[in-house]
Amino acid sequence: MKYYLRILRYAKPYLGYAGLNAFFNILMTIFSLFSIGAMIPILDMIFKEEIISDPNNPVYFSLGNAKEFAYYHIGLWIAEVGKLTALAYICVISGSAILLKNISAYLSLFFMAPLRNGIINDLRIDVHKKCLELPISYFNDKRKGDLLTRLTSDIAEVEWTILSSLELIFREPLNIILTIVILFVMSPSLTLFVFLVLPISGLIISTIGKSLKRSSTKAQTQLGSLMSVLEETLGGIRIIKGFNAENTVQGKFDNMAKGFATLMNKVNRKRDASSPISETLGVTVVLLILWFGGKQVFEGEITGGAIISFIAFFYMLIPSFKNLTNGIFNIQKGNASSERILEILDTYNPIQEIEEPE
Repeated sequence: MKYYLRILRYAKPYLGYAGLNAFFNILMTIFSLFSIGAMIPILDMIFKEEIISDPNNPVYFSLGNAKEFAYYHIGLWIAEVGKLTALAYICVISGSAILLKNISAYLSLFFMAPLRNGIINDLRIDVHKKCLELPISYFNDKRKGDLLTRLTSDIAEVEWTILSSLELIFREPLNIILTIVILFVMSPSLTLFVFLVLPISGLIISTIGKSLKRSSTKAQTQLGSLMSVLEETLGGIRIIKGFNAENTVQGKFDNMAKGFATLMNKVNRKRDASSPISETLGVTVVLLILWFGGKQVFEGEITGGAIISFIAFFYMLIPSFKNLTNGIFNIQKGNASSERILEILDTYNPIQEIEEPE
């Protein structure tokens, strides 16, 4: 994670874009939660045969009865305008919330583009500048293919793994936190039950992430070696042909290429497994909620509509956990490339210019 944080230092000149991205992500999360999940309790009241909200027995607001206060006034509103009109209003409000959610999502990505591209551009410039400053002896010790890999594929890996996950790392935790607050307000006991189950899922995901980082590090190192062999082959093609060594060189390259392909199969399989595993774990938790919540319904502690609302909100958490999991895995995978890039920037240059030469 330390390499990820060092890469993020390049975001300093673009904090304005980061702030706008964060703002529209917050709006998107709010509209997303409001669009469907918040409508379910109201729909539950609309489709009831009888709406109980007695104007002669008003409910006053307090922290302890905020839910009853809201339901009471919603019931009065439904009774006043009629169920069909109330349903029409709810459809318009929900549709407007979804539209605003998607507009906010687009604007968040709109301001993310210059942030991400700016970081990569500055990083690429700094690495190139560092290469020009380093002495020739450095390049004699380093294989050119490995350096080219760091300057091209490693930087591309940082862009498409770490920086593409940058928005997810901010947006999804925010969505998760707000949703959990709503769930806790709806049913503290059911929410606490969920938190007893979730750590098991987190442990499984964390184990896969660490394994993925180790495999990614090996893969990037082996890719550098593969590129070095290719560069040496192209540079010495006349000598190879002169000594009739084509088969020997090809055999060496074949073995390295097969080893790299095998390693990349492991990396891709671990990365691809993260999404279905996280989704399966999420669905398992939903089924446990249904069982535990159904038990509370039978005991009269919570209504059936409240359980449906709780599950609807919790099910909105699954994509967030899934996206966050993918983002963490991508950061783990991109950390290997970040380390190789930062290794160039951290290389000590023995040749120092004198500030005030005589």
